[in-house]
Amino acid sequence: MISEGKSNILFHAWLIALPGSALVALVLAVNMIGDNLRRPR
Repeated sequence: MISEGKSNILFHAWLIALPGSALVALVLAVNMIGDNLRRPR
Protein backbone atom coordinates (compact mmCIF):
# COMPACT_ATOMS: atom_id res chain seq x y z
CA MET A 1 0.00 0.00 0.00
CA ILE A 2 2.84 2.41 0.70
CA SER A 3 4.33 1.98 -2.79
CA GLU A 4 0.91 2.59 -4.37
CA GLY A 5 0.68 5.97 -2.65
CA LYS A 6 4.09 7.25 -3.79
CA SER A 7 2.75 8.87 -6.96
CA ASN A 8 -0.02 10.71 -5.08
CA ILE A 9 1.89 11.78 -1.96
CA LEU A 10 1.70 15.48 -2.76
CA PHE A 11 -2.07 15.42 -3.26
CA HIS A 12 -3.21 12.73 -0.85
CA ALA A 13 -0.74 12.39 2.03
CA TRP A 14 -3.06 10.01 3.91
CA LEU A 15 -2.29 7.28 1.33
CA ILE A 16 1.16 6.98 2.89
CA ALA A 17 0.36 8.20 6.41
CA LEU A 18 -2.23 5.54 7.28
CA PRO A 19 -0.24 2.42 6.34
CA GLY A 20 2.95 4.00 7.67
CA SER A 21 1.41 4.75 11.04
CA ALA A 22 -0.09 1.25 11.18
CA LEU A 23 3.36 -0.19 10.55
CA VAL A 24 4.88 1.95 13.31
CA ALA A 25 2.13 0.92 15.73
CA LEU A 26 2.68 -2.76 14.90
CA VAL A 27 6.43 -2.52 15.48
CA LEU A 28 5.94 -0.72 18.80
CA ALA A 29 3.34 -3.26 19.95
CA VAL A 30 5.58 -6.22 19.11
CA ASN A 31 8.50 -4.50 20.86
CA MET A 32 6.45 -3.89 24.01
CA ILE A 33 5.18 -7.49 24.03
CA GLY A 34 8.73 -8.77 23.65
CA ASP A 35 9.96 -6.58 26.50
CA ASN A 36 7.19 -7.81 28.79
CA LEU A 37 7.87 -11.46 27.95
CA ARG A 38 11.56 -11.08 28.74
CA ARG A 39 11.02 -9.59 32.22
CA PRO A 40 10.82 -12.09 35.07
CA ARG A 41 7.72 -11.85 37.19
